[in-house]
Amino acid sequence: MSAPRLGRARHPPLPRTASRRPGRAARLGVLGWTGAALVTVVLLVALVSLLWTPYPPQAADPYARWAAPGGSHLLGTDASGRDVLSLLMAGARTALLVAVLGGALAGLTGVLLGAVGALTPHRVRTATAVLIDVLLAFPTVLLAMLLASVLGGSLGVVIGAVGLGFGVTIARVLRGEFRTAAASDYVLAARAAGMGPVRILRDHQLPAVSGVLIVQLSWTMALAVLAEAGLSYLGYGAGPEVASWGRMLADMQSYLAVYPLTVLWPGLAVTLTGLGFTLLGDGLRDAGGRR
Repeated sequence: MSAPRLGRARHPPLPRTASRRPGRAARLGVLGWTGAALVTVVLLVALVSLLWTPYPPQAADPYARWAAPGGSHLLGTDASGRDVLSLLMAGARTALLVAVLGGALAGLTGVLLGAVGALTPHRVRTATAVLIDVLLAFPTVLLAMLLASVLGGSLGVVIGAVGLGFGVTIARVLRGEFRTAAASDYVLAARAAGMGPVRILRDHQLPAVSGVLIVQLSWTMALAVLAEAGLSYLGYGAGPEVASWGRMLADMQSYLAVYPLTVLWPGLAVTLTGLGFTLLGDGLRDAGGRR
């Protein structure tokens, strides 16, 4: 009778973070895919406007003021004779620029403040928590108005206000996620193996909170579109040389009773773009809950 063969010892696999689970996009659902489609349409319009618009967006034609939709002006013209479709296409660039750059700045701010507020010594955590609470007391629009009154209205001011204002909201959410990740088995195992805190943060904790961060960023982009339109409407956004849906609404509101369709288009653009990012965020959240 032959001796039994000894097999190679099997070790249990290391725990995997939530962000490595495949198939999140496949579980978006109908609303999530609807939001993705709306965002994609706006993105395509913005990209096309870089190369082509029916007319120069800021070109005024006093002989074509309030032209009816159709013919050479598909959506008509405004009080200065500017083509509404061209302004809408150029305004998509502005909205997405604020959404993307403002969202990126908000994500960076949220990750930094959230990590500091969860992974540092007690005194630093307490000071960070107080800072987050103080910044949360200032609404983003009010913060942008304060910055604009000092620095002047510009896209940079809007992006900075969006990044700081919504970044502290993301930090408040991520702070708890970082604490949960810090107590997980794979982080404790990494510490026991002698891995440094920076590497643990990069390799384990950031992937663990990435799902929540992506959802928060999609909602932040939706709010950034609304914030940019609102600030431009109030006169605290970019200058008149930059096409903006909010400025279009401000310029056309006096003629609402006579030319209602001209106000409809920028309002619809703001609504659908914000709705697209919101539905995409809801779809990503629900997909994460169905893991």
